[in-house]
Amino acid sequence: MRDDGFIYIKASEEEALDQIQINGEMIEETEDGMAEQKLYHLDRILLGSNTLLVFKYPLLKRKMAALRAGILQHCGDIPEDELEKQVRLLLQQNGLIEEGG
Repeated sequence: MRDDGFIYIKASEEEALDQIQINGEMIEETEDGMAEQKLYHLDRILLGSNTLLVFKYPLLKRKMAALRAGILQHCGDIPEDELEKQVRLLLQQNGLIEEGG
């Protein structure tokens, strides 16, 4: 975990670049030649051709629960789909999930 609170996956060797996918996308090489990507809650990580992992980030899950409680306290009883939209919007604005994530 870095100071920004996120966990990153990094390819240790160049040969590993074409063997790692996050949510169906290859990880990208950075300017310094290393390949790494920030992981978000429930990202799918494919290593090679047959090892699939799901990244669970409990802190993000707790943050989502706290946001839901805060929205319900502030707005009262709102429909579940609207509540989910508001939570996702707040998480996106804080950089905790990707757009459309």
